[in-house]
This record gives sequence, structure tokens and C-alpha cells, in this order.
Amino acid sequence: MSELIDAAERGDVNGVMEHIDQVGRRTPGGRTALMCAAANNHASCVEILVSKEARLQNAEGWTALIYATMNNYIDCAKLLLVETRLTMAGRWDQFSYGTTALMVAATYGYDELVCLLMTYEAGMVDSSDSTALMYAIREGYTISAERMRLIELLAGLEHGIKGGRGMTALMHAAMYSRPAAIRFLRNRENFFRNDEGWTALMYAAYSDNADCVRLLLCEAGAQASSDWGPYGPGTTALMIAASRGLIQIVHLLKPYEQGLQDAAGHTASWHARYNAHDTQDEEISEGHLHVLSLLGAELDDRLSPPSSDRLTLFEAAISGSIDLVQSKIDEAGRQDLSGCTALMRSAHYGYTEVVSLLVSKEQRLQDCDGLTALHYAVLAGNKDCAKLLTSELDIHDKNHRTPLDFGVLHRRDDLVVSLLNDLKATDETPLDAALRLDHTYCAAFLLAKRSKINYTHGYTMLMVGAVLRDETLLSRFIYQRGMRDNNGWTTLMHMALSGHADYLGYFFAEEAGLQSTKCLHFKRPYWKGTTALMIASAMGHSDIAKKLIEVELGYINQYKETSLMHASEANKIDCARLLLEEAGRQDHRGQTALMRAARKGSLNIIDLLIDLEGKIRDESGQTSLMCAASKGHTNAIKHLTKEIGMCDNNGWTALMYAALNGSDKAIKHLSSEVGMKSTGHYMMHPSGTTALMIAAAAGKDRVVEKLLASESGMFDSDGNCALFFAIHYGHRRCSLLLLSEACTFDASGKLCFTKLRDFYQMNQDTEETFITCYENIRDDLANTLLSSITCKFSTFLLVALLSHRKYQELSRTFPDLLELLWAAILGESETSLDELDDLFYTLEESHSENACIVCMSRQPDSVLLPCRHLVICSSCADRIYTVESIWKCPYCRTLIENMFILRESDI
Repeated sequence: MSELIDAAERGDVNGVMEHIDQVGRRTPGGRTALMCAAANNHASCVEILVSKEARLQNAEGWTALIYATMNNYIDCAKLLLVETRLTMAGRWDQFSYGTTALMVAATYGYDELVCLLMTYEAGMVDSSDSTALMYAIREGYTISAERMRLIELLAGLEHGIKGGRGMTALMHAAMYSRPAAIRFLRNRENFFRNDEGWTALMYAAYSDNADCVRLLLCEAGAQASSDWGPYGPGTTALMIAASRGLIQIVHLLKPYEQGLQDAAGHTASWHARYNAHDTQDEEISEGHLHVLSLLGAELDDRLSPPSSDRLTLFEAAISGSIDLVQSKIDEAGRQDLSGCTALMRSAHYGYTEVVSLLVSKEQRLQDCDGLTALHYAVLAGNKDCAKLLTSELDIHDKNHRTPLDFGVLHRRDDLVVSLLNDLKATDETPLDAALRLDHTYCAAFLLAKRSKINYTHGYTMLMVGAVLRDETLLSRFIYQRGMRDNNGWTTLMHMALSGHADYLGYFFAEEAGLQSTKCLHFKRPYWKGTTALMIASAMGHSDIAKKLIEVELGYINQYKETSLMHASEANKIDCARLLLEEAGRQDHRGQTALMRAARKGSLNIIDLLIDLEGKIRDESGQTSLMCAASKGHTNAIKHLTKEIGMCDNNGWTALMYAALNGSDKAIKHLSSEVGMKSTGHYMMHPSGTTALMIAAAAGKDRVVEKLLASESGMFDSDGNCALFFAIHYGHRRCSLLLLSEACTFDASGKLCFTKLRDFYQMNQDTEETFITCYENIRDDLANTLLSSITCKFSTFLLVALLSHRKYQELSRTFPDLLELLWAAILGESETSLDELDDLFYTLEESHSENACIVCMSRQPDSVLLPCRHLVICSSCADRIYTVESIWKCPYCRTLIENMFILRESDI
């Protein structure tokens, strides 16, 4: 780092003046002295350096102005306006290529900088075709009242600009639920369409932003022009809302779009029934029945969309305009179908001025769920609005929860404590204030926190008292019996979890038989519908379970699980013995308590249930033995032998599941299943699959070693053997163990080695794993095949020699030849093959001195012209020299023009 850069970074004006001759030098990251001064808000240094280093950029395209803007250093930015319109050259955080200083300021909500820069950079777009206005909308800096004027100014300068896929700023506002921005853009960009013909109203419906839909009803009736996701041409906003089950938005849009059809002739009702999705785009096969009920036959006359100039008090409150709210104040007190008021929505968005104006008109009103405007403010975490609404602190919702209770349940702890600190009396703690003001959930939260209990939001004071075993609290809050926490758990369930049986009498009569309403994970999942007995059984609290059996025996949760299944899975034998009446029950997948015990390897539970639930299959046909085998519980397999030989729906046996798991120790206990083949396609394996093939595909070499002798050479319905699977999945060790299968033939008579070679040649570009493994063992494959061929050839030759009718003549005529043949066949000497080759050569030479050089047996009698060689007999000449062939002398390769045959003369 140069002295100039060091001085600029420290704000040392004298140092900058002293080393001014070093201007232009950079840090290893490409920063100049001017950038360092701007990044640290040293305006005096910036003023000195700007004339010498302005408009320089680092490797990412950052200028000194962008450094100043990132940190909201206004004085430095004012000195650096000469660098406007220079953009980033790379991606950083949420910023794309081409980002300007104005876009940075708009993103972070730096109001004064936006006003300073918009004159120079408004209308510029980055590489994603986004403007500063779009950045501001996406990042959410359009809600606070102080910034609305700023957004209004940006909207006036940048409206109408389309980004990627033709998206406008209004569409972004609809997607990201920015109603304040919609107010400024609605009259400027309404009915704009993107590349698929979608409007801002459609995006508001798709994103489940009901408030934005209210403000964009002027676009109702527009239809898409092309496909996007599950929606085709002609799609309307109502169809989108219906397909996603958004009942509130469907209600808003129905008067204006009911009965419209898409290009395929489908109405919104059809989309609700046959194109149903949830908000995560997962298909819902049964459709949205509540939407279908609301839509009916869609035969009513459609209304004309409302004018973009028409605005109700509710919509004015949503948009955050104090002037518009003032002009519609006579509508105060009206509630929509859900009971919501303008005050509630403005409290939700944090419009403090609007709340101040409306609070005297609409305070203490409640929606259909009993929520007040204060509930909405607390839920959204808007502290300033909440302080204006404290007159609603004592109001309870339908679940008997005050706004502060509601805040605790939704994890707005800091806001709740802050409000309590404002409400507490002198020398009173927040807990005391919560108890005095009847904020019981809030008090439970504070008490649990003070007692260092692992608090789950939603505990009642009675639950905390039960966990603490505090009889005073139990007596004081006994009226909370039957109340639930956020997961729908009762106090009795929490007692079953903790194992404190002392105070069961407080809750038993009112809470026994109740079931949870949500799923909770605590060491294991407790699904919706869980009972106190299930919890006690899973925890092994047999004393509590014994009392709960009177009421809750036989209950099932949402997945049809019983208390016996919970006890079996957790290996709680004492509880399991109490619950044997539930034996034989199956859950939603057909699994039993025994299967759960087998999967865990719980031998005591297995012995308890084997006679009651043995040989039962689940919906896929699996047995308890298969469950144990798939998890490698060898000891459990020994206790489940009565199920050996059974197959699941695909013909898989316990041995196959053990092979898949790599349980080599289980093989000997399941040996009677060796050689069995599957009957259906399962887990990428076709019918005809064996345990050896499964082990080879999974790379379980120890299992392969144990099954090799019994199942080697077998083929599945696709004609593949275990060796193919081992190579296909890249398991070299298994492949080497299975090399002998290269010499086997499938049902069509094709050699396995040939099939592997052909597969290798035809899949060079697609089967990388196979190619790599095949090339790695190719020499081993070839050597194995050669050894096999040599062995078979030797056997065939031996048989041929022993059965030859001239064997005796051969032994008398060529005794040396016969002796060498035996030595070569039996491998008695390392040199026998070489000696046999020499002998054959000698015999060949001796025999060919006066014989046809083709057949090596008959006398040559054909003279070839013009070379005049007598080297071939007439019989061979007739076969070789046909009309189609080119005639050449077999000795000198001269072209043959003619030949004549020699005959013996009687002279």
C-alpha cells in the first residue's frame, strides 16, 4: 500500500498533500486513494483527490461514488457526481452487472442520496434490465411513509421501463406485495403485459397478495397470451387464484372474471378442480373444494372492472396515502368479508400517520378471528403503530389470546417485552405486569424463560406450572385446562412427555382423549393426532400410560399410528406389554408395531409381538424380517425365521434386502433364499434380479464373496448378470470378484464378455462410470476369457485325441509327437508348447517337398503360365481360380494368363 492510499484511508489531509505525486497507484484489490477516502467518509481527502483520480474503477467496476453510496456518505457523494453513470462490472450481493450508484441508494433506502443521484442516473438499467425503482420495490423500501415521496419521484422518472421477460415495476410491486408502490404506478402501468401476456393483477393473484389484488382490480378481465408453468393462453387472474386455492382473492375477483374461459375452454372452476396446486406449486389431486363451492357454476353476470381512479377507504389505507385516507374518512368503520378494517391493514403495513388518523374511528373492532388492529401491528412487528393502539391490549381473540399473547406466539418477543416495560408499574417486573393484565401466554413465556425451561411458543401458565410441578400455579390457572399450545398440545400431553404423574388428576377428566392439531418434532416426530398415551408410550412412562389406557387405547394419529407402535419403535417394553390389545393394527403404509421393532433391532419387542404380528405384510408386501434385514440387524433376523422365504410385491426376499444393505453376516441365516429371483421392477432392478446382482450394484463386496458360489452365472429379464451391474456402477472390487461371469452365455446364447464390450463401444459419451470401470479391468476380463477358452480347448482336444480311430496308428508312427501333445495339454513342461510347435514345423517342411503348396497332400500337376511354376494340384486350382477371382501364382504372385494340366502317359 502506498503512503498516499494509507493517508487517504486514515483521513490524513496533510499526508495526502505530501504524497499527492503517488496518485493513480492501487491496492492489490484495485482500490485507489480516492476510493479509500470515499469508503471511509473522509470528505476533505476526497475533495483533494477527485480532480486527479475521478472515474477510475477497480476490477469489479466500483467507483469512489459507489463506495460512498454503499455507506450513505452524502458529503462524499456530492463531491463525486462526476462519476455518475459509471456502473459495476461484476456481480456483488444482490447487484448485477451494470448496477449504478442510484440503484444502490434505492436498494438500501438512502432517501437523500436517491434525490441527489436520480437527476443523473434515472432510467438506466442493469444487465437484468432492472431499474433503480425495481431494486427499491424488490428490497422492500417502499413501506415507510418517509420514503413514499421518494418512490413517487422514481416512479415519475422510470415508469414504463420493461425488464427481463417484459416485467414492469408495477408487476414487481404486485409480486413482492408493495401496495404503496402500486399507488404511484397503477395509473401509469396498468394493463401493461409481459412476454407471456401476464398483467400485474395476475402476479398479485399468483403471489397471494390480496391487498395488491384490491388495488389492481382495474386490470380484471385480462387474459394471458402464452404458456407459463401450468397456465396456458387465456388464463385469467381468477383462474390462477382458483388453481392455488386462494379463497380471499377468488372472492375479490369472482364478480369481474367468473365464466371466462381460457384457450382450452376451461373456466376457473375447472382450474380449481383439475389444475389444483398449493402455494409451493405442489399438485393437489383432490382439488380445492372450498374454492369450487364459492365459484359455483359461474353463471352470474360479470361486472365491469372498477376504474383505476376509484378508491375506497380500505384501498387508500393499504396504499398508505394520508391524503386519500382523509378524503374517504366517512367510510371508516366498514369491514370486509373477513372482518378486516382499514385501521388493521394500515397497522399491518406500519403506516403510523394513517393509524393516528383512523384509531379514533375504528379502534377495538375485531375481524372474524377476533383479531384487533393491535394484533396486526404486533404480528408485523410495527412498534410505533402498536404504541398508538394500546387501548386494545385487553381484547382477546377467539383463542383467548391478547395482542401481547399473540405476539409471543408469533415470536415477536422483543416487541412484546418493550410494550410490557411501558405498561408495568413502578417496581413491577414485565412478568408481574403480564400476570396483572391477564396476558397469560406472555406470562408463561417470561416464566419459562426465567425458569430456563426449553420453551415452545404457545405454552399456557398451566403447562409451565405442570412442568415446574408448581401446585400454586396449577391451582391459580386451573381454568386453562383444555387449552392448547401452538402445536395443539394440551397440558396432559406435556405431563406425559415430562413423566410427572403426580398431578395427572388436575387434567385427566378434561384432557384425556384430546389429540394434537399439528406436528411437533421432539427427538422423534409426533404427528397431528398424537395423544398423551402415545407420548407416554414413546417416552417409556408406564405409570402414566397405565392410567391413560382407560380412555386413549386404540386411538390413532393422522398416519394411523397407535400407541403400541410408538412404544415398539422406542423399545419401551413395559409400555408395549400394556398395549398388546393394539397388536395387529397397521399404519397408513400397512406397517405394524413388529416391523418398527424389527427396523430398530429391538429383540424384546420382537419376541413379544412375533406370535401376534408375524407374517403380516405392509402395502408393499414387506415383512418384519425384511425390515430387520434392510437395517442389518442380524440378531433380529434370528428371531424372525418364521418369515424366511416370503417375498414382497416385487418378489424381493429378505436376503435381497440384506444384500442391498451389505449385511454379510445375515447371509448365512437367510441361505435358504439363495437363488430366488425378483418378479417385478424395483429400485432400478428388473424382474429376475438375484441377491448377488443387488449386492454387485450396491458395491457390497463382502456379500458378493459369500453369494458368488451360489448365484454366479444367473441373468435377469434384461439379460444382465451381476458382473454387468458391478461395472455399470463403478465397483471395481466387486467386478474383479465376478470376472468368471464374463465367460457365461445368456438365454439368447450371447457371451457376457461380448455384451460388455458392445455396451462399452456404444456408450462412450454417456456412461462415464461404466466406461471408467470397464477400462480399469479390461485386461483382467480378457485374461479371464482367454484362460477359459484355453481350458475348454484343451478339454476338447483331449477328448478328440482319445476318441480318434487312428490313435493307435499315431502312437506307433509319431510317438514323439504324441508325447509332446500330452505334455502340452496337461501342462507338464514350460517348454512343451515350443517343442510341439517346432515338431509341427519340421513335419510340415518334410511333407511339403513334393506336395501341392495349398493342400499339402496331393501331387502338383498344374503348370502356371507365363511363370511356369508347378506348385499346385488341379483340384486346388479349380477351387481357387474361379471366373470371379484374380488369378495369381501362389508362389511368385505373378498374374496367371493360362495353365495346363499334366497327365500321366502310358508310353
